Order: sequence, then C-alpha cells, then structure tokens
Amino acid sequence: MIAEAYKSLSSIIRKNWFVMLLVLITILTRLPILHYESIPFTFDHGKDSLAVMDLVLNRNVKLIGPWTSIPGLFFGPAWYYLLAPSFIIFTGEPVGFVWTMLFLVVLEIILLHRFFGKTAALVLFTIFHYNLWYLIGLFPLYIISFAQLLEYIAHGLEGKMKIAMYVLFVLYLVTPITKTYLFITKDYMVQQNSSTFLPVKKRTLASIRSEAGTRPFASYQFAAHIYDFDWQYLYFLDGLKQRTLPTQFAYQEEYGKYAVEKDDLESYFSHDGNQKPELVFHIMEITPGSEEMRKGWINSQVKVPIYKTWQESDSIIVLAGKHTSK
Repeated sequence: MIAEAYKSLSSIIRKNWFVMLLVLITILTRLPILHYESIPFTFDHGKDSLAVMDLVLNRNVKLIGPWTSIPGLFFGPAWYYLLAPSFIIFTGEPVGFVWTMLFLVVLEIILLHRFFGKTAALVLFTIFHYNLWYLIGLFPLYIISFAQLLEYIAHGLEGKMKIAMYVLFVLYLVTPITKTYLFITKDYMVQQNSSTFLPVKKRTLASIRSEAGTRPFASYQFAAHIYDFDWQYLYFLDGLKQRTLPTQFAYQEEYGKYAVEKDDLESYFSHDGNQKPELVFHIMEITPGSEEMRKGWINSQVKVPIYKTWQESDSIIVLAGKHTSK
C-alpha cells in the first residue's frame, strides 16, 4: 500500500512539477512580507476594510462596491464579499486580506497551467502576477484570447518556443527572488517605519494606549489625503480585541461622519461618543508636500495644552494634549 501511494505521488509530481514550482516560488517569496505585515494600508485599504467589517459584524448587505474618483460611479460589491472570509478567519487583521490575494494568485497559476499549458501560464503569470486586479478585469476578453494565441504559436515554433520559455522562466525566477532579497536587506526597515505601511500605524496606536492607560482619550489623525479611514479601521479593530474605543476618533473634531459605516460600527461596539476625554492625541503623518496643510490642521485642531510630543518614526509624529481642570 505504501509503495502504491509513493508511486501515485511520484506520478503526480512528475506531471505537475512545473506548476508546483511556480506555486512554491510565489508563496516563499511573499512569506517575509506577510510575516512582518509590510503591506500598504492607507486611504483605500481602510475604506474597503470598514465596509467589510460592517458587512461581517452588522450583516449589512452591500449592493454597491467602493466608490471611484468619478462622482456617482461605483465598483461592484463582489470585492467586499471576496474579502469577508479572510476578515472572519484573521479576525479583521489587514494582513488577512493580503493572504486572500496570495490565494487568488496561486489559483491563477493553477488555472492558467490547467487550461493553457506551461508556456501560456508562465507568460501570463509573469505579466500579471504583480497586478491581480488587471487579471480579474481582463480575463474574459483578453487573457483567454492571448493564451490561445500563445498556444498556437507554441505549436508552430516548438523547439524555439521551448528556449523562449526557459529564458522567461529564468527571468521570472530572478524577479521575485531579487525583490525578496531587497526587502530583507533594504526595504524592510523603510516599510516598517513608513506611514504608507501598516506596522508603524499599529505601533503608534499601541504607544497611545500605553500613554493613556485607563484614562479616556480622543484621537485625531492628520493625513494628506484627509480621510483617515485607515486609522479609524485600526481603532475599530482594537474594539474587536476588547479594547476601549477613543471617545472620538476622526480627521478632526466635529468633522462629520464621512465614513458611512461608522454609526453602525459604533453601535455594534456600544460606543459612547459623548464621554469627555482626559487626553487628546493628534497623530500627524509626515509626507512630502503636506507641510502647509499640516500647519493649518494644527492651528485649527489643537485646542488643548500639549504636554508631550514624540516621533513614532520619520513619518509619524504624535502630540499628546491634556484637558486642564477648572
């Protein structure tokens, strides 16, 4: 029985070694990034994450998807439902959404190899594996036609096409390995401390909670893109971990409920927004070209005496204020 199982496994590996190798390379070269959560998390990521959180926690059905830069034009809602399982599995952690993308990339490789063969899978995956969005959007109209064309060319060229495939495979192999090497030796520290990425934002909130202790606090976040959806999501994620939400958390005091899911999420967490905070934290993202906007935000927003300032990284500064006793 063991001999038969070994023989069957060997046969599967011999027939599918190429696609298995592509899958292995894909996973291994992304593991360091996922392990250290070195993923972008800004405006759009926070906005979509809030919608998925509302979908899962409040079971609010989504009939339209993310809004676009064109007023009145929306993407479809399937994106939210695609991300919902990873929200549940990873209890809302943003890195879970990236695991979903990795799963789709692996599925992409397998399907391309299954239906179009090695050459088409390698060519198409080399083109699209860093931008899955285009693969999903163009698949019906472009991918199938292009794959069929490659298949036709491969049959005509035979030996020459095999050489081209090997060259392309070497290029494919070098690219992700080079990116992984650069991440470990250079990009890791940059991404860990950039306000564009997730790690420093999580550290900032941890520092704020350490400073506040059990005292109620408000938090206002300056971002060059104004809407602080990313910060709001991370605070709600803290609520999911049984941590007390700030009395207020927004771009600035009384700025309005620009996050359409916020009322329902605050209701889910039984949030009391009328409680007076003892401390007020002002989080400022330092980005090129935002200095004048940041100064204007400070002048209009900082209304309590600042007793402490710290720099979480080169890209984030926190001002800690305290309400004075009367």
